[in-house]
Order: sequence, then C-alpha cells, then structure tokens
Amino acid sequence: MESALEEVAKHCHVQLMFYTQCVEKNPTNWESVCAKEKNAVTKCAEENVESLRQVKRRCADQIKTYQKCLEDNPSEPSTCVNALRALYECHNAVATESGQGVGSA
Repeated sequence: MESALEEVAKHCHVQLMFYTQCVEKNPTNWESVCAKEKNAVTKCAEENVESLRQVKRRCADQIKTYQKCLEDNPSEPSTCVNALRALYECHNAVATESGQGVGSA
C-alpha cells in the first residue's frame, strides 16, 4: 500500500509543483507568499487521500495539542517534543490499522 506522501504526490502533483516552485522563488518569505499554493495542496490532499482524512479525524486532539504548543512556544519548538511524540504515535496506530504502518510499502 502507498504511503500518504506517495498518495499526495500521485493525486496532487500539479499543486505540489506550483507550491515547490513558489517556495524556490521566494526563499526568504515563502511562508506568506506561498499560502495560496500551500492551501491548494492541503485541500487536494484532504479530498483525495483517505489515510490523511483518517489521521485528521482520529488524531484531532493530538494535532490541536501540538499546534497549540507550537503557537505558545514559537522560539522553542523543542518544548513540544512530547506533543509531537503523541501525534506520531497516534498517526502510526491509524496507519497500522489501515495497513500503512511505518516502513510498510
């Protein structure tokens, strides 16, 4: 079974190409300049990659906790290691259940 990244690349290659080009053209301010392209990749992935929908649905609490930690600690993201670990473990549990566990092909 394909990994989520492979599925995104397969279904959203045009959006990824535009996003990548934007980032490469704007190395110092790509986060603000390329927001439209980033959102297009996100929308495409959410619509076309079932494994991502499952992770977003089933790991919503872990995602929110990690995002809040990053927002609260922008200069010290290492503070959020435990929240990231919880999100990683949730993701792996969902992936394992759907046959896409870490290292599976």
